Amino acid sequence: MLLSEFTADLEARDEAGNTPLLAACFQGNFECVKFLLQSAVSLQAANENGDSALHLAAWDGSISCVIILLNYGADPMATNRFGLTALSNMKTRSPMRHKFDDMPEDHPMRRTLVILEEAERHRLQVNEWHFEGTLKLYL
Repeated sequence: MLLSEFTADLEARDEAGNTPLLAACFQGNFECVKFLLQSAVSLQAANENGDSALHLAAWDGSISCVIILLNYGADPMATNRFGLTALSNMKTRSPMRHKFDDMPEDHPMRRTLVILEEAERHRLQVNEWHFEGTLKLYL
């Protein structure tokens, strides 16, 4: 992959404070997110708004990115500078927020909401999230 071949700074930031992981999550680029996580980039990074990778992946329902971030230990209770978790940010600020109730249950946005609601409600340690929408948890 080009980023590793040229020893790019995988923690570099753009003018808005986004790292490559944050940008990949915002774009819903699962393969890039997976590569960056396997390269051990920081899950603690946040942009100028305080948005984490999980905030940005959830923004437009990038469910595969949300799942892999949770697998790698992203904190669903982390808040941005507005005091919003990824779930509350999605519910109050996403351009799609007014359409959630009209979406079919298998829509990626609805599935992302359900996953984040479960993660927040139970505050459980996530062991393994499956792409079919089920999860394995341990206490």
